[in-house]
Amino acid sequence: MEFRAPGLSPRIYYYSLTPLLGHGTGACQVLLLLEDITEQRRLGEQIRHQERHLASIVERADDIILSTNPLGEILTCNDKTMTISGWSRQELVGQPLTTLFPDAAAPKLAAKMRHLLRGRSVRDWDMNLRTKRGGQVPMCWGFTPIRDDQGE
Repeated sequence: MEFRAPGLSPRIYYYSLTPLLGHGTGACQVLLLLEDITEQRRLGEQIRHQERHLASIVERADDIILSTNPLGEILTCNDKTMTISGWSRQELVGQPLTTLFPDAAAPKLAAKMRHLLRGRSVRDWDMNLRTKRGGQVPMCWGFTPIRDDQGE
């Protein structure tokens, strides 16, 4: 519920009505609880705006940007990944990162992933990208570990 007192900015409230029945009198009262959630809503909208902004930066980047879990399974990828590789997002998500590399690169990629799991970045690794049609595109890769709030 939104409420605006004269001369003040609008406030947003969460409200709850709880009936209170009288004992034997048949009288009924209602308990009204109001919680001002204006600030939570404002912060939530700020966060959604920032998420949309960052997502648009990733999607419009001229570089391949993707994320994996610690097992090396692809979680997300941007449009440029699909444009260059020929794979669709649905085809890539859930697949091992090795899908995008020539078979001969598997041992080197495994070493790079171990490096990442120890919290170290990998810079300027020249390795071809394998396309869906089997072709190869020369690339210079960079990998950066990303941690969650628990440091995982």
